[in-house]
This record gives sequence, structure tokens and C-alpha cells, in this order.
Amino acid sequence: MTMVSTLNTMAQRPVEQKNGGLSPFILKRVTDFITDHLADQITLAQLSDIAGLSVFHFCRAFKKSTGLAPYKFQTARRIEKAKLLLDTTDFTITDIAPMVGYETPQAFARMFRQMVGQTPTVYRQSLCDR
Repeated sequence: MTMVSTLNTMAQRPVEQKNGGLSPFILKRVTDFITDHLADQITLAQLSDIAGLSVFHFCRAFKKSTGLAPYKFQTARRIEKAKLLLDTTDFTITDIAPMVGYETPQAFARMFRQMVGQTPTVYRQSLCDR
């Protein structure tokens, strides 16, 4: 095989994406959307539309890129925002819950405890003890 025919063969092969995740640009668009809409109920269809992929392919690529499923990523961002609000404001837990996308303070407290290992009240008190 000559050098020219080898190059032509290589040029005709599809370029394989090594990681299978979202491009950095698309990942940033999707994660920014999630962060900007923490209080909203975001659907997979909305996120996959932003990425320009089917829901199935979006979920697979998002998890490959972030290590988390979209729902888990959204939950982690909500809890991060809640911790920031607990750290820096005097808002009550009842006020914070809808700000980070939970319909009830109980649902918020349950998820916060599951993710952080303590309730929002205990978390805030531990900040005062520092």
C-alpha cells in the first residue's frame, strides 16, 4: 500500500470520540441551565434539547462527562446552593426549600440529610459553633 492510499483510507474512517461525553461547550450550556433553574422542575427533554441529542444519548453522555446522572447532578447543585444560603443568609429552612427546588421543607430536609449527613438545622448550628 502506498503512502497516498494509506492516507486516503485513514481520511475515510470516521473519527472516533474517545470519551463519548458531551463537548465542553455543550456541557457548560447544560450545567449552566441547571444551575440557573434550580428552583424549577427541569425535564430530561429540556436538557437533551439544549444538547441537541435524544434523551437516551444525552443521559449517557452527561453521565460520562460528569460522573452523575442529570437528576443526581441537579440534586447536588441544589444542596450546594442550600448550604451556601444556610452559610450566608438568615433565611429560614422554609424559605430556602423553594429557592432550591423543593416543594416542602420536609422534602428539602430529607434530601439535605441524605446528601450531607445532617439536617439543615444541625448544619447551620454547626456553622455557628465554629
